Amino acid sequence: MIGPTAFTRFRTRLPFEFGLPTFDGRFRQASDGGAYYLCRNDTLLASLRQATPPMRLSEGGGFSCLPRRLWGGTEFAGRRVLFVLPSSAIGDCVGVHLFLKSFRTRWPTAEVAVLNSGAATDLFALEPAVTLFPLFLSETQHKRWRTVVDLGEMEGWGGIATSPIDAETVLLDAFGLSPCPAELAGRPVPAEPRSAILPLASSPLRSLPPRLTAALARALAAKGPVTVLLNGWQGLSRAYEAALRPLLSEGITVNGGFRATGQLMDFIAGCGYVVVADSGPAHLTKLAGTPGTAIYTSAGHQVLQGRFRNLTPWQSRFAGPHCTAPCGLAKLRRAADGRVGCMGSLGLPLEELPGLPGEDAALAARLVLETPVPCVAALTDAADAVAAFIIEDVERRRNDP
Repeated sequence: MIGPTAFTRFRTRLPFEFGLPTFDGRFRQASDGGAYYLCRNDTLLASLRQATPPMRLSEGGGFSCLPRRLWGGTEFAGRRVLFVLPSSAIGDCVGVHLFLKSFRTRWPTAEVAVLNSGAATDLFALEPAVTLFPLFLSETQHKRWRTVVDLGEMEGWGGIATSPIDAETVLLDAFGLSPCPAELAGRPVPAEPRSAILPLASSPLRSLPPRLTAALARALAAKGPVTVLLNGWQGLSRAYEAALRPLLSEGITVNGGFRATGQLMDFIAGCGYVVVADSGPAHLTKLAGTPGTAIYTSAGHQVLQGRFRNLTPWQSRFAGPHCTAPCGLAKLRRAADGRVGCMGSLGLPLEELPGLPGEDAALAARLVLETPVPCVAALTDAADAVAAFIIEDVERRRNDP
């Protein structure tokens, strides 16, 4: 059967090489003399479309893959297994990475590769002996990987926008595996680790308002050095920093963010305590066991944190006529009249919000900086309570490590 994750096919005999600043330069990919390649990375595809002469692309390519019903009963010892990722979103890929640790423990003689790792390439590189194809796979390389598992078939992946999942648990169940320890070696915490706040997520539904971030930073600053780490790839970062800085007390550092995921992982591992929005960095804390608090709004913590207890959850306590947090949404929705928001902000039930909107930088800035959706706005109203909760958690961990 052909897997559900669609790729674009392109043909070239010309030599080429490509990488992204989001991952270590060691993982740049180059052509291998073959004629055909499969890719679903938007950045690379945009570059190919702008090439001179223009490169002909064919949409809709895919892989013949192992059916989902056979995942749990297949013996993978000695096989070459290619895992196809529908998305390179960090949070989802942390779960896949943790699953691969268990997969390789169960079948140590299997050769494992990951396709379409993109921004998560540095994450998958933590697992030794996994072959990485961050951006594309050639026809020649494809012939080596006889067993293909398209994770687009995983239960719940297609509905992540409305109902988040714990990818690790779902995959372990699908393959009949037990979890492995997630601890990372070689990432020592400094003698005087600092606290950090990571307030930005990929959606305004999950980003923390600047006033809340400032209140938390001021509270944590009484316990030691604090850094507010923004997202170097998110267009909102500069506007967020401009709104945040006047609210901060002296001595609090604001970092505009890192370009490469490996740098972000090193930063998180070196923190003594973090406060994170419901985002990729929250999932990355699982790898080093970094302690802290995760603040949840539209999504609930039980599924997202999975088996990990390094983060103490704080859940928005908003309740209104159209929704109660957590409602389950991970992204904004679009109403039939074109308005974008959520049930609470638009005053509509979920069934009247059928679509997902495209990217809109101005809308994202307005919802994060000016008029957040109700469950996010409720966090600012409760800023003192959230700060007190976090300081109490810091003290508890120091007294009972």
